[in-house]
Amino acid sequence: MSSSEIARIMSITPRYVNMIYRKYRLEGKVELKNAGRKKDQISEEMKMLVYSMRKEHPGSGALTIEKNLRERGIKISHNKIHRILKEVMIRKI
Repeated sequence: MSSSEIARIMSITPRYVNMIYRKYRLEGKVELKNAGRKKDQISEEMKMLVYSMRKEHPGSGALTIEKNLRERGIKISHNKIHRILKEVMIRKI
């Protein structure tokens, strides 16, 4: 099986497949780690705050909630608010 085929199946690049294989030949067992940045942990307090803002203003989205919270002196990025809203919606369904 070629590195391109392996890469396609594993959803990684052929270059990364070759790097793993090279490391395996040199060292034997290879520890694979998750790629990308770690997500910030979102506190329950922050989740409840966003959820309560959404209940107060049912049609509002992440940007509106961010603006309302900022007016109250609370800084939470709209991306984080969006993640919280997605999580809440998934739980409710």
